[in-house]
Amino acid sequence: MRSSLRITLSPAPLLSILLLLVLACPAASGIEDASIYEDYVTLGGDLQPVEVRQGGSVTFLLSATNAGNMYYDSGLKFRGSGMSGMPEGITADPVEPQTIGIGETVWHQVTIRASVAAPLGMYVVEIADNSDKDPNTWRTVSLSVLPPPPPPTPAPTEKVEPIARGIPTRPGKEAKTDGFAVSPRVLFVIAIVLSAVIVIGAAIFINYKKN
Repeated sequence: MRSSLRITLSPAPLLSILLLLVLACPAASGIEDASIYEDYVTLGGDLQPVEVRQGGSVTFLLSATNAGNMYYDSGLKFRGSGMSGMPEGITADPVEPQTIGIGETVWHQVTIRASVAAPLGMYVVEIADNSDKDPNTWRTVSLSVLPPPPPPTPAPTEKVEPIARGIPTRPGKEAKTDGFAVSPRVLFVIAIVLSAVIVIGAAIFINYKKN
């Protein structure tokens, strides 16, 4: 008779071996710092509401603080409330990333613009850091779109009062008597009347002498 040796392995030890291999693989591939997946880059405090006029822009500063144990390169990204993009007619200027050291705080300049056709109203804009290994917690800021400013009022011009002037007269045409002007025709009439009075008076005087 030919004897044969058969080795039979039960399923339970096989499962144990596979489980050990699965658990050992992450350790063999290297140990990662779990803290990089924490939200260690935080933005600002309470973001105050801002206003922007149609065709204009608004600029404000936003701080980013690194509370982790490694350096982060982080800028900012924007979106509308719960949307992938910004509200209609609203845009934000790109914000270049800055290297934030451990425990450091940097300041980002945020500029939000509204087109001339941006609908009036109040919106919510969400802002987050864009570091690679940070959960990018979104912060919200209330944005009001207002009408464009009214045109400037022109400066009032100084009103010049006209100076009343009389019509100039030629010399010799009029003579002034006691502050009022007498025309030559009136003077001629006066002279005739005075002459007549003198002649009549002289005649009366001569006749009186004869008598």
